Amino acid sequence: MKIHALTVMLALTVTVGVAADDEILVSDGQTVVFAGDDLAARGASEFGGLVRAVADGLARAGVKITPLTVAADGAKSSALAAQLEAALAKHPAWVALLCGLNDTGPRGVSAAEYQRNLAAAVDRSLSAGARVLLLTVPVAERAAADGDATAANNGFLRELAREKNLSLADVAADFAAFLQNNPPQPGTLALTVDGAHWNAEGNVIAARCVLRALGVPAAALAKLDDEWRRSLPVAVRATVPDFWPLPSEFGIPWWQYRALDKIAVGYGSDTRMLNVTLFMRALGKVLDRHPQDEVLDLALMVSETRKQLLADLDALTVKDRLAMSPSPSAAGPSSSAGPLLVKSGERVAFMGDSITANGYSVLGGYVNLIVDGLRRAGADIVPVTDGVGGSKSSDMVERLRANVLAKQPDWLTLSCGVNDVWHWSLSNRRGVTLEDYRANVSGIVAQARAAGTRVMLLTPTPVGEDLDNDSNRKLAGYVAAMREIARDNNLPLADMNAAVQAALRQYPARPARTFNLTIDGVHMNPGGNVVMAREGLRAFGVPPAALARIEREWQALPVAYFVGWALWPLPNERSVPLGAWRALHRRAQALGADDNALTVTLYLRAWREILERHRDDNILDMDRLRAEAQVLLCEDITAQEL
Repeated sequence: MKIHALTVMLALTVTVGVAADDEILVSDGQTVVFAGDDLAARGASEFGGLVRAVADGLARAGVKITPLTVAADGAKSSALAAQLEAALAKHPAWVALLCGLNDTGPRGVSAAEYQRNLAAAVDRSLSAGARVLLLTVPVAERAAADGDATAANNGFLRELAREKNLSLADVAADFAAFLQNNPPQPGTLALTVDGAHWNAEGNVIAARCVLRALGVPAAALAKLDDEWRRSLPVAVRATVPDFWPLPSEFGIPWWQYRALDKIAVGYGSDTRMLNVTLFMRALGKVLDRHPQDEVLDLALMVSETRKQLLADLDALTVKDRLAMSPSPSAAGPSSSAGPLLVKSGERVAFMGDSITANGYSVLGGYVNLIVDGLRRAGADIVPVTDGVGGSKSSDMVERLRANVLAKQPDWLTLSCGVNDVWHWSLSNRRGVTLEDYRANVSGIVAQARAAGTRVMLLTPTPVGEDLDNDSNRKLAGYVAAMREIARDNNLPLADMNAAVQAALRQYPARPARTFNLTIDGVHMNPGGNVVMAREGLRAFGVPPAALARIEREWQALPVAYFVGWALWPLPNERSVPLGAWRALHRRAQALGADDNALTVTLYLRAWREILERHRDDNILDMDRLRAEAQVLLCEDITAQEL
């Protein structure tokens, strides 16, 4: 006969420094700090997470605490000291330390360092007058290579608890007991979403273990388990981002992108939203092919959806394809090409932020197009790329010598200013003042020239396609400064800001949520990349006739086709009762799958129904559909319990 998991866990859990069973060690109104890594951080941010469940369990036992979580995703034990300094200033009654998930493996820390860090965290907490609760980290469902190290760390925690008479929640032992009594199906996960981070069941087991360590009596725990089954909200995840491999970009010819853009304009929308709509329609067709699959093969779904999307794109733009004249030959440069500033074989460094990074990492990015266009004009250059997302002019000053000048480029193109201005509007960032921006750009120019590198300056592109917004009004001064520095130093200037503004004014007015030359207001779509590349080639000396020829030849180039992965409306978490989640989990196990796969299946089924409701919409309102799909998903999950 199967032994109940709770009995096994009660038998195996080690709790040190706990009073009698009827004495809860934490008092009403006390602050309890949770420090550590991902498991603690997500325990506070997710429905049904460890921290939330502990606070809920204590409240049901008559004790209302103030939880304070100072943990962070990716944190190692070396981060505990900094986490505790801020937390201990609040004079907490308890400090719970949950750390070790990231300390093992090739990027972790040594066992000796882990032990020093934990011992120091304990001593610091005790010296501040706080009581300490240690939590072990489960080795179950983790990579085998990390198992021995985690087990050794847990052994140290148990010994430390005994030595200093600390409370210990041996979560690792409880997990092991549960899995021994409830072995999962091969290839599935029972207590985690990915082998390491806890699912709803894992969080509940860990929370119950902590509550027991804090003195909540066994009878109250048994009652709590039944109450949680009926009413505890837990996180429902359709997937984690990496688990749904959306074809976020792939190559289609430039002419096809232009055809889609015209269709989107006709609908009063933009290409991005049309792309998302087409992707969802393709997904709906694929779902229709698998009506009997109780658990969907996600890899197969992605592959089929991608093929269907490409077929739908071809059908939608077939008239444009048939009407196209044959692309001119790209065999070589036109004889009309004038003298260029750059010569074949020269190294050209492209330095900038994420716009520049996308310019060479994305199909049809502006850097790639400049390199291609120069080749077609007779200069086969060697690109040196240094685009870093989020970087400002100050960041570029710091990395100029190591990242760019050390590679001895003949030319440097410098693009900066967007983040210098944009970051002023972000609550957790700081921009760069106009005075400092001018000094930074001038300093980069001086260093590059001293190293024998010629410089071309690029004015920063707009921050949002609303040219009259606050950021663009502020940006105007930075654009003017870049132009002045180019003029004062007799440098070639690619006036990207003016080029993009001129191109935007050619588009009809559209609703505020649509975009013409960008995918998000800042980062370029294929049209924006062509505008930037055309201006860059002009600044390098490519004459107008050659530019026109090159742009015609680009018609056949593949460009990045974005289906709008950022718009994919994943419900990262929604609240359903724990009992409903457990019913879904049992259903998944019976099907030989895990709850992630079954939830994704239910989520896609929900989308199929939503798509059917809106089959006559030319452009899908993704915010509205997202809300409908989330509601339907939760209804379907809850129905599993019935």
